Amino acid sequence: MLTAAGGGALVIAGAVTIGSASALAGRLERTNEVYWVDVRRDVNRVSRREAVGWTLVGVGAAAAITGVLLLLLRGRRANDASAQRRVLHPELGAGTFGLRGAF
Repeated sequence: MLTAAGGGALVIAGAVTIGSASALAGRLERTNEVYWVDVRRDVNRVSRREAVGWTLVGVGAAAAITGVLLLLLRGRRANDASAQRRVLHPELGAGTFGLRGAF
């Protein structure tokens, strides 16, 4: 459960980082600066943010998929009555995402 939730959080953080890089790249395209030294730092930031963002998305997706698979496979192996009551619900709110369940 924690693996899936943590993975989802990493995917969201990665998407936000990629969005930040995209916004910065858009500002660079609209800039009136003519000298490389004036924009070099921001160009480097764009490439770093994109790399970090895609890394977070990849690691987060892998963790989320692993967590969900572990949750599903663990439920199949258990033969007791508590395995029948396992429930997982996504929760969406203003600027938030979460998972709630009973185990």
